[in-house]
Amino acid sequence: MIGGPEETDLAQMTEAVPQDGYAIIQEFIDGSRDGDARIFLLEGRLLERDGRPAALRRVPTGNDPRANISTGGRSVPLEVGEAELGIVEAIGDKLVADGMFFVGIDVIDSTVVEINAESPGGFQSVERLYDIDIAETVIEALERRATPAS
Repeated sequence: MIGGPEETDLAQMTEAVPQDGYAIIQEFIDGSRDGDARIFLLEGRLLERDGRPAALRRVPTGNDPRANISTGGRSVPLEVGEAELGIVEAIGDKLVADGMFFVGIDVIDSTVVEINAESPGGFQSVERLYDIDIAETVIEALERRATPAS
């Protein structure tokens, strides 16, 4: 049944099209039912604090297929492996060249599905999961960029 309780975001999607005048349609990616990885990059490299990566897995809950924390998804630790490190290596320099100093990338089954450059949310989840303060690392990098070279 279209629009039934099992399709929680259908109304949101169909209302956005006439309201905004466009729609973003994304191909279904196998593995998305298991959620996605949010990986933070700072200056084109994996953001780390105290030897811990700023990365997490977002897992959907209930009947909403989206894994975003704001839609009820839950965050769990992410073991950053060769696939994730390969993605960071492949795109890091390009992101920096394009002026993207700090981003959160979303990955499903080794596929980058989104680059969050304006508002890469998830800091609180990373800080809770790993008991680290990644904001300090970002601020330190900003201060280095703002300080003129001698």
